[in-house]
Amino acid sequence: MSSVRDALGCHAVGIQHGDKRGLSLGQELSLCASDSPDCWILRGASAEDAVTCGLDPSSGLLRSLRLSPVLCVVGINNDPSLSEDADMSATISAAKRASVTGIPSIAVCIASTSVGLPLEPAQMALQAVLGAVGRTIQEGAELTTAANCPRAHFPFPLNGRWSALGTNQLPVDAEIQASLSAASADFAASDCWSLGEMALTNGDASAPKSSPEDKRSILRRAFCDGDTFVCLHVPPRWSLSHTPKPFTSTLPGVIWHQQQSSNQYQPTSEGATFVPQLNTDKVINSTRPCSTSESTSLPISFTIGTGTTLCDSSTRGDVDAVLSGKASLTTLQTWPHSHAFSLLDDLKVEALRESPRGLPLWLDE
Repeated sequence: MSSVRDALGCHAVGIQHGDKRGLSLGQELSLCASDSPDCWILRGASAEDAVTCGLDPSSGLLRSLRLSPVLCVVGINNDPSLSEDADMSATISAAKRASVTGIPSIAVCIASTSVGLPLEPAQMALQAVLGAVGRTIQEGAELTTAANCPRAHFPFPLNGRWSALGTNQLPVDAEIQASLSAASADFAASDCWSLGEMALTNGDASAPKSSPEDKRSILRRAFCDGDTFVCLHVPPRWSLSHTPKPFTSTLPGVIWHQQQSSNQYQPTSEGATFVPQLNTDKVINSTRPCSTSESTSLPISFTIGTGTTLCDSSTRGDVDAVLSGKASLTTLQTWPHSHAFSLLDDLKVEALRESPRGLPLWLDE
């Protein structure tokens, strides 16, 4: 919390939670003040619970405190949520939950599961990133309340998003265009949304090219609207002065988890010497798996072990960045690929353009 206050110069409210995952739907979660000022404890809660209860624009904690959200920071957590592990990360899930409410969000992870690691490297990295974030979300010289919270309908098509499907931003062939036009007409009639002026085209038309500056403007808008969020991974021994370029803008890297399972079979009387008891044979036969072959049996349980984790080199991968000792900053999408709010690929590529410090240029321009 001190990193947020120092970097942004704003009021910071913290909510502590447990290690569980997901949303505790239908469960009552008790809230109490902690010993630290402006910090609260949500008992029996997950990170997603804490974000939801804190930021709900209708009845969340901030609303009860008569405060307006500006930015959500989840972490600092020991959570190596690199590459595909992001899908199972409680930290990233909570940051995404905040983004869904329309609030700019940052997930901050120490890329290790080891306990007792110092927080100072991650705090230094976060403070540097927050300085850039503050300039992105402010208007003029002042921080502004998250403008898209609560979320509002947005006009179709939106620049740089999949909602522009069928326009000159994302052209399609004539057959698909015809089906899109019919679906759009039905949607407008039933939902009464204005689709705006759709510059419909086909695959033969040349789409206008946005400049890098235009793309970075769209990236900033997407972050402020909660349609993207940022994940910061910091190596345990990272230092701001370790290299001339301590950060790098990344994509999810490549990790292969090859989990292995061991199984256990139902014990039988084979190979044993004992005096048969009443009903013994019947019990043994009833516990054997049904099979067309007497020699075939199926396991009764499995245990999944850690197995082996392999890492392949990947251009601008977050795994590669952390292994090289740099802090990784990845621009992640709040919505699934090809969702109406999700960014087009050329914008994801532009998110890799770096400032001299290695931060994404759209954030540190």
